[in-house]
Amino acid sequence: MPFKFFTQGPSAPHTFASDRLILVEGIDDAIFFEAILGQLGVTVGQVEIRSVEGYSNFQSYLKALAKAPAVTSGQLIKFCLIADADDSFDDRVKELRSYLETAGFGAPAAGTFDNSKTPEVGIYVLPDNKAAGELEDLFIESLDGDPRLNEASSALNKFDPENNWTKRSKRLIQILLALSEQRLCAGIGRGLRNGAVELPKIEIEKLENFLNELLS
Repeated sequence: MPFKFFTQGPSAPHTFASDRLILVEGIDDAIFFEAILGQLGVTVGQVEIRSVEGYSNFQSYLKALAKAPAVTSGQLIKFCLIADADDSFDDRVKELRSYLETAGFGAPAAGTFDNSKTPEVGIYVLPDNKAAGELEDLFIESLDGDPRLNEASSALNKFDPENNWTKRSKRLIQILLALSEQRLCAGIGRGLRNGAVELPKIEIEKLENFLNELLS
């Protein structure tokens, strides 16, 4: 199945197919946002998704983006950064704002857009713009009662009974996906794409509102 919004290109920004841009950590995140944009009825050309190929590359990508023709010419009107909070929501927001400021962009609060400069820029920190966690946490609550989740939780707790391991939500979803009859895949975005899980409805309302602001 071809991508509608995600462009898998060089890690440094050059030109874009739209005047609105979503920057995410990795390809699996991009696949997840493909699904959300499709649900919102977004058409090709309204927005583009790019992966910075790992959270650690956000800073260098933003510095390159600030010098890209799409920015210097005024083509890019709005863009946003979307990343996992991981262990600390506050630390993640502080770091992303610092990256933006260093590159010469505005520095919005999480869940908002800064329109003091062009292009406007927004930040959204997963799972819910207020707590530590990851993209996968959006799905875990919606999967309550799913026998795969129960089995995955039991397996994870057996090997990490004291909850010492990092990225537990990602580990939990990876086990759940391995217990699905669909083709084996790595990551919740790919699991969504092949039908192993469904897009959670209530849990993504806040995220959908943020994306609608990007598109407005």
